[in-house]
Amino acid sequence: QMAALRKLVVRISFDGESKPSVWCPLGDLFGTAPGENHYKSLTTGMTSDGYYAYWYMPFARYATLELINEDTVERSADVEVVHAPLTRPFEGLGHFNCKWHRDIFPLTKDRWPDWVMTRLEGRGRFCGVMLHVWNPRGGWWGEGDEKFFVDGEEFPSTIGTGSEDYFGYAWCHPGLFQHPYHAQTMTQNNKGHQSVLRWHVTDNIPFQKSFEAAIEKYYGNDIGTLYACVPCYYLAPGGNDFFAPTD
Repeated sequence: QMAALRKLVVRISFDGESKPSVWCPLGDLFGTAPGENHYKSLTTGMTSDGYYAYWYMPFARYATLELINEDTVERSADVEVVHAPLTRPFEGLGHFNCKWHRDIFPLTKDRWPDWVMTRLEGRGRFCGVMLHVWNPRGGWWGEGDEKFFVDGEEFPSTIGTGSEDYFGYAWCHPGLFQHPYHAQTMTQNNKGHQSVLRWHVTDNIPFQKSFEAAIEKYYGNDIGTLYACVPCYYLAPGGNDFFAPTD
């Protein structure tokens, strides 16, 4: 099951754009990794009755949804898509984007210890992130402040007080929790896999020209602590998110 949720990839393209707006392993799309971890939030969840993603995904003309099997094992899935006509013209809206990645945004040394969760050009709204942490040596991996740079800011207009606060708990909570906008869906008491999410629904961040979301990462790749990230955002046609499908 763990392999299936990572090897099955969801790809969604809107209105004939050259790049997919959604490219994400199946489990990560539903807000948690690795494996099946039951929880409920307002927009995403995994339950014994199935998984759900209630993100609004408007488009002007058509959408193409693909479920791609990148494994050598044959797999099947039951998929339900709920759709309805827009109640307003698409102009002024944006396409929903959800892109899984690891380390694809290198930074200069003066930006240490920032780790970029997403970098965007164009007009849109940032709506949150799921962060999957692999921390093999144990110890508290967090403390890193989130930083949001809006429309080319040299200094971020948002600086948090630590990743444990951004993801909705404090002091490296060793247990599971679930709330409408934040959750810790998997933990191994800070050693091994951790999965946390923070959805910006009522507090989404609008931008007109560009946006960057970063979080400080004090445990480096050289000691084995690795991040994988799923940012969710809306981007108007013609914008750029620098993402490409990755291994």
